[in-house]
Parts: sequence; structure tokens; C-alpha cells
Amino acid sequence: VQPYVTLAGQAALSIERSSLFKQTQEALEETSMLYRASRAIGAATSIPEVANVLLSSVDEGGFVRGLVLIRRQVDDELEVVAGWDRSSHPIEVGAQMDINQVSPNLTIYSDLTQQDAPSNHRALDEVWERWVSERKGAALASVPILFRGSPLGILLVESCHTDQLNEKTLQPFVTLAAQAAVAIENRHLFDETRRAAEQEALLNEMLRNLATALNVSAIIDIVQDPLARLVPFDHMSMALVDKETETLEVLHPGGEQTEDARLAPKGQIGSLHDTLTGQAIRTGKTTVFDLSDPNLVGLELEPLRQAGTQTCIIIPMVYGRNVLGSLNLAHSSPHAYTTADVPLLERMAQLTAVALENARLFGQL
Repeated sequence: VQPYVTLAGQAALSIERSSLFKQTQEALEETSMLYRASRAIGAATSIPEVANVLLSSVDEGGFVRGLVLIRRQVDDELEVVAGWDRSSHPIEVGAQMDINQVSPNLTIYSDLTQQDAPSNHRALDEVWERWVSERKGAALASVPILFRGSPLGILLVESCHTDQLNEKTLQPFVTLAAQAAVAIENRHLFDETRRAAEQEALLNEMLRNLATALNVSAIIDIVQDPLARLVPFDHMSMALVDKETETLEVLHPGGEQTEDARLAPKGQIGSLHDTLTGQAIRTGKTTVFDLSDPNLVGLELEPLRQAGTQTCIIIPMVYGRNVLGSLNLAHSSPHAYTTADVPLLERMAQLTAVALENARLFGQL
């Protein structure tokens, strides 16, 4: 028996060495993957590039599908910016989901056949449904991308094996998600700084052009171009207040023979008391109107609705303590304007008000 005991001991030692060698090899591969991915994240110049680095790591990890969703700064919705599927199934970039579904912790849904996945998970679309219907025991992990505790997005890692997803196999993705969060936040800051600089340059150019404008028609034509470069709109008009008659006169870029002019004919469109424009001018506050609201009342509503307008924003033009009129923008999309647009639009309206007052004073000479 003794020879067998000796051989068993040697076999146990060999198995232990093999196990240690395998663990060391796996650790080296994981370290190598993390090193390459970290360098790639640091070199990425856009958020989609960062997302694709994360997805490459999902591929190296032997999983079957990955999605990266990043928070949109406009409305705080999560949006799919990149996806990868081992079976080459097309990924719908742009699909959205509610940011409230993001857990601040690593979350593993171990068996989707038991309907264990989060409800209303639109990002998983028909692939999740296919796995569930085929009873393959699909598993899903949600790795949060957090910056100082604030969710910037999530990395979804999916598998057809319920035992493939665990804290150990997902730890590299937790590490990479933390690094990706820093890169994404830096990119957001860079984009915001660049956008602010571009906006400032555009406003300065507009100010220089307005300094030479001596009539209202020239002013509205000058304002139209920078407005179009900063915010979306289908129709633009300017309303001027006649204090004596308490009426509004509507002006459009390019004169009367434009699509805008047919929506709201040039001239007096009513008093300050029976129009949406008058409502905003009386309060002196920028107002966004949802034209699908059946309770809205205003003379401008019918032609705007017939033109397919769903959202309009009215920005009062204030000079000193006087409201000279308003800049009016209309768009065919719902929720086209947000609170983030208001400060910039109000600055443009203020510059326009100064130009209007200068033109008025010039006309009195």
C-alpha cells in the first residue's frame, strides 16, 4: 500500500501545483486585460470609445452580450451608446431606460427564466425575451458607472450560464467601470467647456453685428442665424409691444413672404391679454408651452397646431425695467426646450433688446 500512498501524495502535490499555476495564469490574464483596458480608457477621446473599451473586456471575459448605457445630460434618461453581441445580433444604439433603475451596487440577476430581471428593462429588448423563452437560464449583471456616488451610466453583462456571473468574475468590470466614470466625467467637463466657449464666441459675433443694425428687420435677420446654431426651431418670430394700444406686432426673418409669416401674419395679432406671447410678456419670464395641452388658450394656437408645432418657447426681451417684446421659437418635437436652454436664450433676448432700443433712439435723431 505504501507505494500508492507515496504516489497519491505526489499526485496531490502535482494537482496543487497545477491549480496554483492555473490561478496564477488567470490572475496574470486578468491583470493584463485590466492594464490594456485602463490604458485604452485613458486614451479614449469620446464617450462611445470608452464604452467600446468596456465591451471589449466583456468579449475577453467570455460573456455573450454587453450593453453600455450613459446618462443623457438633457433629461437624465439612460441611453445605449454602444453594444456588443457574440452572435452578431444587431444592437439598437439610442434605446433608453429610466435612470431610476440603476442600482448604486453591483446587481446580479441570476436566473432570468424566473422573471428575476428588472421590470420595464427596455434595453434588453427581444434578446432577453428569446433567452427566457428558450429556457437557457440567462443571467444578467448590472455594473454601475458611478462618479462620486452619482450614476453616470451602467454596464450590462449578459450570459447564457447562470453560474458564470458572480462577484469574482465581475470584479474586473467594477474596476473598469470606476475608471470609465472618471473618463466620462472628464469628457462631460471638456464638452461643457468647449460648448460654453463656442456659445460665448457666437454671442460676441452677434453683438458686433447688432451694433451696426439700425432697424428692426435687420435686427431679426441678424439674430436668426446664431439662434439656429444654438437651439433647434422650425419657426421663429419676434413680437414687439405697442404700449399705447396694448397690442403686439409680429415680425419674421426675411420679411412677410415666409412660412413663419403665414403662420402668424405680420402686424397686430391681438392684445397682450389674449395671446400666449402676451402672457409671457406680462410676466416678464421665459415660458415653454406644450401645445398638446388642451387647456391652453391663445390666438396663435390654431395656426401653430396646424403647422405641426408641439412646443414653443417665448423669451421676453427686457431693456431696463421695460419689456419691449419677445423672441418666439416653435418646434415640431415635444419637449424641444429645457431649462438648460433658458439662460442662453435670455442672454440673446437681452442683447436683442439693447439693439432694438438703439435702433429706436437712432430713428428719433
